[in-house]
Amino acid sequence: MATSSIHTITVTAIKLIKGSLRAIGAIATGETPAAQEITDAMESLNYLIKNMEGPPNFIQPGMRMWQRESGLLTLVSTQSEYSLKPASLAFTSGGTYTVSPGDTITGATGAATAIVEKVTLSSGTWAGGDAAGTLSVYGQSGTFEAENLNVGSNSNVATIAADASGPDLDIQIPVEIITAVLRHTTSNSDTPMRIMDLEQYQAIGNKSSSVTPTALYYEKQLDEGKIYLDGKVSAAAAAAYKISFVYRQPLEIVDAQADEFDIEPSYYRALKFALAKELSPEYGKPITPDVRDLAAESMALAQTFQPEDGDYHFEPGRDE
Repeated sequence: MATSSIHTITVTAIKLIKGSLRAIGAIATGETPAAQEITDAMESLNYLIKNMEGPPNFIQPGMRMWQRESGLLTLVSTQSEYSLKPASLAFTSGGTYTVSPGDTITGATGAATAIVEKVTLSSGTWAGGDAAGTLSVYGQSGTFEAENLNVGSNSNVATIAADASGPDLDIQIPVEIITAVLRHTTSNSDTPMRIMDLEQYQAIGNKSSSVTPTALYYEKQLDEGKIYLDGKVSAAAAAAYKISFVYRQPLEIVDAQADEFDIEPSYYRALKFALAKELSPEYGKPITPDVRDLAAESMALAQTFQPEDGDYHFEPGRDE
Protein backbone atom coordinates (compact mmCIF):
# COMPACT_ATOMS: atom_id res chain seq x y z
CA MET A 1 0.00 0.00 0.00
CA ALA A 2 1.40 3.41 -0.94
CA THR A 3 1.30 6.10 1.76
CA SER A 4 2.55 9.65 2.10
CA SER A 5 5.40 8.77 4.52
CA ILE A 6 4.27 11.81 6.53
CA HIS A 7 3.38 11.29 10.19
CA THR A 8 2.19 14.74 11.24
CA ILE A 9 -0.55 17.12 10.15
CA THR A 10 -0.42 20.89 10.18
CA VAL A 11 -3.52 22.64 11.47
CA THR A 12 -3.58 26.42 11.54
CA ALA A 13 -6.05 28.70 13.24
CA ILE A 14 -7.79 29.60 9.99
CA LYS A 15 -8.14 25.95 8.96
CA LEU A 16 -9.78 25.06 12.24
CA ILE A 17 -12.04 28.13 12.17
CA LYS A 18 -13.19 27.34 8.62
CA GLY A 19 -13.91 23.75 9.58
CA SER A 20 -15.96 24.84 12.59
CA LEU A 21 -17.99 27.33 10.57
CA ARG A 22 -18.64 24.75 7.84
CA ALA A 23 -19.82 22.31 10.50
CA ILE A 24 -22.59 24.68 11.61
CA GLY A 25 -23.46 25.80 8.08
CA ALA A 26 -22.22 29.38 8.56
CA ILE A 27 -20.03 29.18 5.45
CA ALA A 28 -20.04 26.90 2.41
CA THR A 29 -17.24 24.61 1.26
CA GLY A 30 -14.45 26.70 -0.25
CA GLU A 31 -15.81 29.93 1.21
CA THR A 32 -13.61 32.20 3.37
CA PRO A 33 -15.11 33.95 6.41
CA ALA A 34 -15.10 37.74 6.58
CA ALA A 35 -12.25 39.40 8.49
CA GLN A 36 -14.45 40.27 11.48
CA GLU A 37 -15.85 36.74 11.58
CA ILE A 38 -12.28 35.37 11.76
CA THR A 39 -11.43 37.80 14.57
CA ASP A 40 -14.53 36.82 16.54
CA ALA A 41 -13.94 33.10 16.02
CA MET A 42 -10.30 33.45 17.09
CA GLU A 43 -11.47 35.07 20.32
CA SER A 44 -13.70 32.09 21.07
CA LEU A 45 -10.91 29.70 20.05
CA ASN A 46 -8.55 31.27 22.58
CA TYR A 47 -11.17 30.90 25.30
CA LEU A 48 -11.27 27.17 24.56
CA ILE A 49 -7.46 26.91 24.57
CA LYS A 50 -7.33 28.57 27.99
CA ASN A 51 -9.93 26.08 29.25
CA MET A 52 -7.49 23.33 28.34
CA GLU A 53 -4.95 24.66 30.86
CA GLY A 54 -7.19 23.98 33.81
CA PRO A 55 -8.05 20.86 35.76
CA PRO A 56 -10.27 18.17 34.23
CA ASN A 57 -13.50 19.69 32.94
CA PHE A 58 -16.28 19.08 30.45
CA ILE A 59 -14.10 20.24 27.55
CA GLN A 60 -10.98 18.38 28.62
CA PRO A 61 -12.08 15.57 30.97
CA GLY A 62 -9.37 13.60 32.72
CA MET A 63 -6.47 15.52 31.25
CA ARG A 64 -5.11 19.03 30.97
CA MET A 65 -2.79 20.50 28.36
CA TRP A 66 0.25 22.49 29.32
CA GLN A 67 3.82 23.39 28.51
CA ARG A 68 6.63 22.57 30.90
CA GLU A 69 9.60 24.86 31.40
CA SER A 70 12.40 25.29 33.92
CA GLY A 71 13.54 28.35 35.87
CA LEU A 72 16.59 29.24 37.96
CA LEU A 73 15.99 31.68 40.82
CA THR A 74 18.88 33.66 42.34
CA LEU A 75 18.54 33.88 46.12
CA VAL A 76 18.95 37.17 47.95
CA SER A 77 20.11 37.44 51.55
CA THR A 78 17.27 38.15 54.05
CA GLN A 79 14.64 37.83 51.30
CA SER A 80 11.82 35.29 51.69
CA GLU A 81 9.41 36.30 48.88
CA TYR A 82 10.19 36.37 45.14
CA SER A 83 8.26 37.76 42.18
CA LEU A 84 7.98 35.81 38.91
CA LYS A 85 6.65 37.70 35.90
CA PRO A 86 7.78 39.43 32.69
CA ALA A 87 10.02 42.44 33.17
CA SER A 88 9.01 45.97 32.14
CA LEU A 89 10.87 47.87 29.42
CA ALA A 90 9.76 51.45 28.64
CA PHE A 91 10.16 52.58 25.02
CA THR A 92 9.66 55.62 22.79
CA SER A 93 10.00 56.36 19.06
CA GLY A 94 8.28 53.12 18.07
CA GLY A 95 7.51 52.63 14.38
CA THR A 96 6.81 51.87 11.72
CA TYR A 97 7.25 48.13 12.38
CA THR A 98 4.63 46.99 14.90
CA VAL A 99 6.26 45.10 17.75
CA SER A 100 4.02 42.17 18.71
CA PRO A 101 3.88 39.44 21.38
CA GLY A 102 6.27 36.64 20.47
CA ASP A 103 8.81 38.96 18.83
CA THR A 104 12.42 38.71 19.99
CA ILE A 105 13.89 42.15 20.57
CA THR A 106 17.64 42.76 20.34
CA GLY A 107 19.56 45.73 21.65
CA ALA A 108 21.30 47.42 18.72
CA THR A 109 24.32 48.36 20.85
CA GLY A 110 24.66 45.78 23.60
CA ALA A 111 23.01 42.85 21.77
CA ALA A 112 20.87 41.82 24.75
CA THR A 113 17.75 39.87 23.77
CA ALA A 114 14.31 39.16 25.23
CA ILE A 115 10.94 37.83 24.12
CA VAL A 116 7.96 40.19 24.06
CA GLU A 117 5.01 38.94 26.11
CA LYS A 118 2.82 42.05 25.91
CA VAL A 119 2.87 45.51 24.31
CA THR A 120 1.15 48.42 26.10
CA LEU A 121 0.86 51.72 24.24
CA SER A 122 0.57 54.92 26.28
CA SER A 123 0.71 57.36 23.34
CA GLY A 124 1.32 57.65 19.61
CA THR A 125 1.00 54.95 16.95
CA TRP A 126 3.29 52.49 15.23
CA ALA A 127 2.15 53.68 11.82
CA GLY A 128 2.98 57.25 12.79
CA GLY A 129 6.44 56.32 14.04
CA ASP A 130 5.84 57.84 17.47
CA ALA A 131 4.54 54.93 19.53
CA ALA A 132 5.52 55.05 23.21
CA GLY A 133 4.72 52.73 26.07
CA THR A 134 5.94 49.58 27.76
CA LEU A 135 7.10 46.18 26.59
CA SER A 136 6.58 43.25 28.96
CA VAL A 137 9.48 40.89 28.25
CA TYR A 138 10.80 37.58 29.53
CA GLY A 139 13.76 35.26 28.95
CA GLN A 140 16.20 38.17 28.86
CA SER A 141 19.81 37.44 27.96
CA GLY A 142 22.34 40.20 28.54
CA THR A 143 21.71 43.76 29.72
CA PHE A 144 19.79 46.38 27.79
CA GLU A 145 21.15 49.93 27.78
CA ALA A 146 20.21 53.30 26.30
CA GLU A 147 19.87 52.12 22.69
CA ASN A 148 17.61 51.27 19.79
CA LEU A 149 15.85 47.92 19.52
CA ASN A 150 15.78 45.61 16.52
CA VAL A 151 13.40 42.77 15.67
CA GLY A 152 15.00 40.40 13.17
CA SER A 153 15.84 42.38 10.04
CA ASN A 154 13.69 45.30 11.23
CA SER A 155 16.09 47.84 12.72
CA ASN A 156 15.34 50.70 15.11
CA VAL A 157 11.80 49.57 15.89
CA ALA A 158 11.86 51.51 19.19
CA THR A 159 14.22 53.35 21.53
CA ILE A 160 14.86 52.58 25.20
CA ALA A 161 16.68 54.53 27.91
CA ALA A 162 17.64 51.77 30.36
CA ASP A 163 17.50 48.07 31.18
CA ALA A 164 14.27 46.20 31.85
CA SER A 165 13.14 46.18 35.48
CA GLY A 166 10.64 44.57 37.78
CA PRO A 167 10.68 40.97 38.96
CA ASP A 168 13.14 38.70 40.72
CA LEU A 169 12.91 36.36 37.70
CA ASP A 170 11.63 37.44 34.28
CA ILE A 171 9.50 34.56 33.05
CA GLN A 172 5.87 34.16 32.01
CA ILE A 173 3.74 33.80 35.12
CA PRO A 174 3.77 30.07 35.96
CA VAL A 175 0.46 28.28 36.29
CA GLU A 176 2.04 26.17 39.02
CA ILE A 177 5.45 24.99 40.22
CA ILE A 178 5.75 21.23 39.87
CA THR A 179 9.13 20.41 41.44
CA ALA A 180 12.04 22.37 42.90
CA VAL A 181 15.57 21.68 44.11
CA LEU A 182 18.17 23.72 45.96
CA ARG A 183 21.17 23.75 43.64
CA HIS A 184 24.71 24.37 44.90
CA THR A 185 26.32 26.92 42.60
CA THR A 186 29.78 25.34 42.79
CA SER A 187 29.20 21.58 42.88
CA ASN A 188 25.82 21.68 41.04
CA SER A 189 24.54 19.13 43.55
CA ASP A 190 20.78 19.22 44.08
CA THR A 191 18.75 18.87 47.25
CA PRO A 192 15.02 18.29 46.74
CA MET A 193 12.71 20.99 48.12
CA ARG A 194 9.21 20.42 49.43
CA ILE A 195 6.35 22.14 47.59
CA MET A 196 3.97 23.39 50.29
CA ASP A 197 0.30 24.17 50.03
CA LEU A 198 -1.14 27.28 51.67
CA GLU A 199 -2.07 25.48 54.89
CA GLN A 200 1.45 24.11 55.30
CA TYR A 201 2.99 27.52 54.64
CA GLN A 202 0.69 29.21 57.14
CA ALA A 203 1.66 26.61 59.72
CA ILE A 204 5.29 27.82 59.76
CA GLY A 205 5.54 29.57 63.12
CA ASN A 206 8.47 31.90 62.42
CA LYS A 207 8.78 32.96 58.79
CA SER A 208 11.44 35.56 59.58
CA SER A 209 14.10 33.15 60.81
CA SER A 210 17.37 32.96 58.84
CA VAL A 211 17.44 29.69 56.90
CA THR A 212 18.83 27.62 54.11
CA PRO A 213 15.43 27.12 52.43
CA THR A 214 14.04 23.62 52.29
CA ALA A 215 10.45 24.30 51.14
CA LEU A 216 8.46 26.80 49.10
CA TYR A 217 4.86 27.81 48.55
CA TYR A 218 3.84 29.17 45.13
CA GLU A 219 0.84 31.40 44.54
CA LYS A 220 -0.32 32.47 41.08
CA GLN A 221 -1.74 35.98 41.28
CA LEU A 222 -3.43 38.07 38.59
CA ASP A 223 -0.34 40.00 37.47
CA GLU A 224 2.54 37.98 38.93
CA GLY A 225 3.55 34.71 40.51
CA LYS A 226 4.96 34.70 44.06
CA ILE A 227 7.33 32.22 45.66
CA TYR A 228 7.25 32.18 49.46
CA LEU A 229 10.12 30.37 51.21
CA ASP A 230 10.08 28.78 54.67
CA GLY A 231 12.15 31.65 56.09
CA LYS A 232 14.50 34.50 55.17
CA VAL A 233 17.51 33.34 53.17
CA SER A 234 20.74 33.44 55.16
CA ALA A 235 23.78 35.19 53.70
CA ALA A 236 25.60 31.86 53.44
CA ALA A 237 22.70 30.22 51.57
CA ALA A 238 22.37 33.19 49.19
CA ALA A 239 26.06 32.91 48.33
CA ALA A 240 26.02 29.14 47.81
CA TYR A 241 22.66 28.20 46.31
CA LYS A 242 20.02 28.91 43.70
CA ILE A 243 16.57 27.35 43.33
CA SER A 244 16.03 25.34 40.17
CA PHE A 245 12.38 24.59 39.50
CA VAL A 246 10.08 23.10 36.88
CA TYR A 247 6.85 24.94 36.22
CA ARG A 248 3.70 24.78 34.14
CA GLN A 249 3.68 27.54 31.54
CA PRO A 250 0.47 28.89 29.97
CA LEU A 251 -0.42 27.60 26.52
CA GLU A 252 0.22 30.12 23.78
CA ILE A 253 -2.85 31.77 22.31
CA VAL A 254 -3.38 32.14 18.56
CA ASP A 255 -3.43 35.69 17.22
CA ALA A 256 -2.79 35.13 13.53
CA GLN A 257 -4.51 32.98 10.92
CA ALA A 258 -1.33 31.01 10.22
CA ASP A 259 -0.69 30.19 13.91
CA GLU A 260 -0.51 26.53 14.87
CA PHE A 261 -1.46 25.03 18.22
CA ASP A 262 0.35 23.97 21.40
CA ILE A 263 -1.89 20.94 21.87
CA GLU A 264 -1.60 17.26 21.13
CA PRO A 265 -2.71 16.65 17.49
CA SER A 266 -5.16 13.98 18.62
CA TYR A 267 -7.26 16.85 20.02
CA TYR A 268 -7.51 18.90 16.80
CA ARG A 269 -10.79 17.30 15.78
CA ALA A 270 -12.21 17.69 19.30
CA LEU A 271 -11.23 21.36 19.32
CA LYS A 272 -12.85 21.87 15.89
CA PHE A 273 -16.25 20.63 17.04
CA ALA A 274 -15.95 22.29 20.46
CA LEU A 275 -15.46 25.57 18.58
CA ALA A 276 -18.43 24.75 16.33
CA LYS A 277 -20.62 24.39 19.42
CA GLU A 278 -19.19 27.64 20.82
CA LEU A 279 -19.95 29.59 17.63
CA SER A 280 -23.41 28.18 16.95
CA PRO A 281 -25.33 30.68 19.17
CA GLU A 282 -23.37 33.65 17.77
CA TYR A 283 -24.47 32.75 14.25
CA GLY A 284 -28.01 31.95 15.28
CA LYS A 285 -27.46 28.32 14.34
CA PRO A 286 -28.86 25.50 16.45
CA ILE A 287 -26.38 22.98 17.81
CA THR A 288 -27.43 20.05 15.67
CA PRO A 289 -27.38 16.45 16.91
CA ASP A 290 -24.62 15.77 14.35
CA VAL A 291 -22.35 18.49 15.75
CA ARG A 292 -23.12 17.47 19.33
CA ASP A 293 -22.39 13.79 18.58
CA LEU A 294 -19.20 14.56 16.66
CA ALA A 295 -17.97 16.77 19.51
CA ALA A 296 -18.57 14.01 22.04
CA GLU A 297 -17.15 11.28 19.79
CA SER A 298 -13.97 13.18 18.92
CA MET A 299 -13.31 14.02 22.57
CA ALA A 300 -13.87 10.40 23.59
CA LEU A 301 -11.48 9.16 20.89
CA ALA A 302 -8.86 11.74 21.87
CA GLN A 303 -9.10 10.55 25.46
CA THR A 304 -8.02 7.05 24.41
CA PHE A 305 -4.56 8.44 23.60
CA GLN A 306 -4.10 9.31 27.29
CA PRO A 307 -6.63 7.28 29.23
CA GLU A 308 -5.27 7.82 32.74
CA ASP A 309 -6.36 10.76 34.85
CA GLY A 310 -3.14 12.71 34.49
CA ASP A 311 -1.38 15.56 32.77
CA TYR A 312 0.11 15.82 29.30
CA HIS A 313 3.10 18.12 28.95
CA PHE A 314 5.08 19.73 26.19
CA GLU A 315 8.71 20.82 26.42
CA PRO A 316 9.26 23.49 23.73
CA GLY A 317 12.46 22.86 21.82
CA ARG A 318 12.57 19.22 22.89
CA ASP A 319 9.13 17.82 22.16
CA GLU A 320 8.78 17.75 18.39
